[in-house]
Amino acid sequence: APFELVTLAELKRHKSNVLGDTWISLHGLVYDVSEYMPDHPGGGELIEFVGGADATEDFEEAHHSLGSRREARIRLKGVLEGHEEAVANLRARGWYESKGIPCLEMLPATPLEATPEGTTQPHAWRSNRRRVYATVVLGMSALFVLRIWYRRRVTVS
Repeated sequence: APFELVTLAELKRHKSNVLGDTWISLHGLVYDVSEYMPDHPGGGELIEFVGGADATEDFEEAHHSLGSRREARIRLKGVLEGHEEAVANLRARGWYESKGIPCLEMLPATPLEATPEGTTQPHAWRSNRRRVYATVVLGMSALFVLRIWYRRRVTVS
């Protein structure tokens, strides 16, 4: 069955709960991640930060597991306009909806192979400010977890 075509303008409108939900694009596929955001291990703020945009680079840099790629609360909405050929290429390599977010093994050898001719795939990180913000949030989250894990425990004798 063909996917619904999602324009870039429509994707941008679903940025960080502006319309009551948050959508992101991964490998040319558009996902509604609203339901999953509160339980994201790195914090919903990370997803919120890339909401309404292509988050492929960020997603792959985080080395997500197969389980996270198949998270049931992440809902496929359609194909980002201009990426129809890339998604057809994914399907030809064995990807289908129930496999979740495509694995790197299913992707073409070079990133340009998956994008329409004469274009390059936009990256969600448009500035170093976002990268620094995400690094700080992840670092603070890790410190918080360690602080809870290794806090002093009072023992009663």
